[in-house]
Amino acid sequence: MNAVTHTSSDAPVVDDVVLRDLHAAAKSAPLRRARLCLHRDADDAVQEMVIALCRDTVVRAHRHPGRSESIHVIDGALRVVLYDGDGRASRRVALGEGGARLLRISCGQWHSVEVLSDMAFVHEVVQGPFDGRSSEFAPWVGVEEGGPTAAPLNGVFGDG
Repeated sequence: MNAVTHTSSDAPVVDDVVLRDLHAAAKSAPLRRARLCLHRDADDAVQEMVIALCRDTVVRAHRHPGRSESIHVIDGALRVVLYDGDGRASRRVALGEGGARLLRISCGQWHSVEVLSDMAFVHEVVQGPFDGRSSEFAPWVGVEEGGPTAAPLNGVFGDG
């Protein structure tokens, strides 16, 4: 399995074998994450993915103007941090082991994610169609995608 894989099934099933393959792909991926796209293509109105995130993955804080996003933890633990427009953390939500299981993030809300377990698996749903320019990276975070640190909070990084 590659870091990004698209399903060819009309009714994809995510079982332990799929999660194991995603885990292996994430561990060997340069960005330390892998996703299985459950939607058929970039034009689908609903973009639905299962994503494996290693604890040490780094993704810049970001937002999706005009698009909402839902994150459901399948396994593992993470923390989603929501920010105000100046980059100050306004809310932290624990998801997974011992926390909530699902969070819906409204259109344009700055957010980042910190993986708390060795590996976390999330089911993410975002409005389509896919547009690689639909994510706006936070101007207050001075790291590149996949860089060694996340910025304004120790170890916190965005899910982009």
